[in-house]
Amino acid sequence: MELLLAAICGMTVSYMNILNGQLSAVTGSFLSLVVIHLTGLIAVILMLAVRKEKLTFKAGIPLFAYSGGIVGVLTTLFSVVAVSKVGAASLTALSLGGQMAISFLLEQNGWLGARKQAMTLPKFAGLCVVILGIGVMFS
Repeated sequence: MELLLAAICGMTVSYMNILNGQLSAVTGSFLSLVVIHLTGLIAVILMLAVRKEKLTFKAGIPLFAYSGGIVGVLTTLFSVVAVSKVGAASLTALSLGGQMAISFLLEQNGWLGARKQAMTLPKFAGLCVVILGIGVMFS
């Protein structure tokens, strides 16, 4: 089930990038960020209401864990600017390559609380194939 959800996540990111790029073309990059995140907030509030969950914060959460929202805003900004220039497929490929590279680095070192995992030959080969594929796309 988790593999299916991960694949669906990848599909929805490409769909989202195209929609966000279209919104940005009409409203501009920064206003689109406000609209995108405001509608996202409304969606989360509705999900919490439907599930009858209360929004609670727990003590002891490391401060860096709250920076994900800032990273999300920057990721959205970079995406809405890039998608109109390079297209959705190239944006997705470049994003995937960047995500894999930083994920391997974070996991290998156990940074940001990531479960420490060694870089194996198959993982390294997979990263090389992705980078090679990106190179082919841009040749």
